[in-house]
This record gives sequence, structure tokens and C-alpha cells, in this order.
Amino acid sequence: MLSILLAVTPFLAQPTPSDIPAGADITWRNVGPGGGGWIQSIACDPRREEVLHVGCDVGGYYRSDDGGLTYRIRNAGLRDYFVESIAVCPGDPKVILLGNEGGVYKSTDDGKTWRWIRQGFPEPQRYAFAAPIGCVVFDPNDPQRAYAGIGRPRWGKDGRGRIYASDDQGESWRVCTPEGVLPGDAIVSDIEVAPGTESYVLAATTKGLYRSADRGATWQRIEGLPHDWVQEVAVAPSDPKITYATLRTTARDAEPWNGGVLRSEDAGLTWELRTDGLPNRVGKRDQPHQMTSTCKEIVVDPTDPDVVYVGDTAWVS
Repeated sequence: MLSILLAVTPFLAQPTPSDIPAGADITWRNVGPGGGGWIQSIACDPRREEVLHVGCDVGGYYRSDDGGLTYRIRNAGLRDYFVESIAVCPGDPKVILLGNEGGVYKSTDDGKTWRWIRQGFPEPQRYAFAAPIGCVVFDPNDPQRAYAGIGRPRWGKDGRGRIYASDDQGESWRVCTPEGVLPGDAIVSDIEVAPGTESYVLAATTKGLYRSADRGATWQRIEGLPHDWVQEVAVAPSDPKITYATLRTTARDAEPWNGGVLRSEDAGLTWELRTDGLPNRVGKRDQPHQMTSTCKEIVVDPTDPDVVYVGDTAWVS
């Protein structure tokens, strides 16, 4: 059953993080959408708080217009229902990009219909994915610009070491990481663009964390991380110099747990590991990776850069 859980507290209808005392009971309720498979991606509308976009691995694209009370499936035009990533245009929320294993799909009518975008990507292959999209994102400073990273993060395969950029809201694409900038097998699992005049781009990959200060023209590999498998990045909306990243736990058996959360206070140039209070179970080598505690999804509170929410992918946590 596909389920989105909404956290509520018994004492406030809409609590803020500072309103919730340590140790307070938080309950959850299911708000849909139903169906089979996994929920791979969720995106909110930047202008309409009641609109919610949901991407699934077998069900395609779901949409709610009432804050998650009800959902509708809108898959007209989709050839691939594995929706890995969703990006809503900050200048026009009717323009939406989906990233899936078959490539990029675009809607200009608020998600009612979709077009498969191929300009700039390799020709489709018969028995393999030519350009599977691991993540897609709009630039909050330029509604015309978008980025897409190549790879299949869920399966840990099909990395190409490529990031694409678009300057026409996803109609056409070009490679912005020339050969050799990223390792050829790097899977790009997340891209974030910092808002503001001193904007920068961060790309999380299985081969390290990369940063661009010139809109993707050049890239710098960030050194000094505990290891290279970076899963997600999140820039604090209220202070873009503060950003976070999650590490995939690669440890098994008797090896020390090496996952966790990284924090940067200088716009992603240097990082400090933050692990206090995080689950740190290490599974056996012959067990599925979900038996090991791994921090993946991460979101920063829009008003407080010190409040962060992290999702652990372990089944046992």
C-alpha cells in the first residue's frame, strides 16, 4: 500500500519545531494515496500549499489538490511509471518535470498531460536505459534553468558520471559535466541549487560530493568526507550558507557504522559529521541493505536552519 504519513501532535493543530517539547508524543495518520509499490518522490507546490505531487515506482504520478486528503492519478503521456524525482518550476507551477528511468517528462498544464523530452539526451536503447534520471531540479534563481543527474539510485546502478542542464524549462538538455569531471560510473542521486545572489550547485553522487559556483560550468570535488557515497543534499532556505548531506552506510558485519549526516556552514566548501542520536545498526553482508541504518532523505525547516528532518531507510529502525 502506498502511504504518506502526516505527523500530528495532540496539543497543537499546526505545531512549529520550537513548539514541540523534547520527548513529546507524536502520532501519525495515513493520508494516502493507496495502490501498490513504493513512493519514490514528493514535491510541494511553491505557491499553492494545498497542492502535493507524488511519484511512485509502479503507479506513476499522483496529485492532491486538497492537502493530501484525496489523490488522482495523472499518467496521460507517460511511458514509464517509475517516477524517481519531481521538480515544480518556481516561476510557473503549472510547469512540472518528472525524472524517471526512461528520461525526463514535462507537463505545462499542471500535470494533466506529459511529454517525453529527448532533445540533448542519447538515443533510446532497446535493452537498456540510455539516460535514466536519478534526480531533476529547477534553479530557484532562474525559472528557465533546470538540472538532471543520470543514474538509478534505488538500484545502485547505471551511473554515467553525467549532469545535464537545460535553459528552456526542460525542453532541451546538454551535458554540463564534460568527460572526466565525474567518475564515469558515478550515480547522481541528488542536485540542489542554493537560492540568492551567491548561489551554488551541489551534486550528491556515489563517487563523492561535487560543487559548482558558476551554474554548472565547472565543478569542484569536495575533499575530506568520511567516504564517497553521498545520497542527498539539502540547503537551508533561510540561510543558504548552511547545507546538509546524508551518507550511505557502507559498513557491514563488525565494521564501524559510517553513515550519518554532514553539515556545512560555508556554502558547501567544508563539512562536519553530525551523528548523535541517529540509528547506527550495521547489518550482515548477506542481508539486504535495508537491515543497515542508512540516513537518506533530508529536509531543512524553511525558517530555522538548525532544524533538520532525516529519514532512515532501515526496516529495523
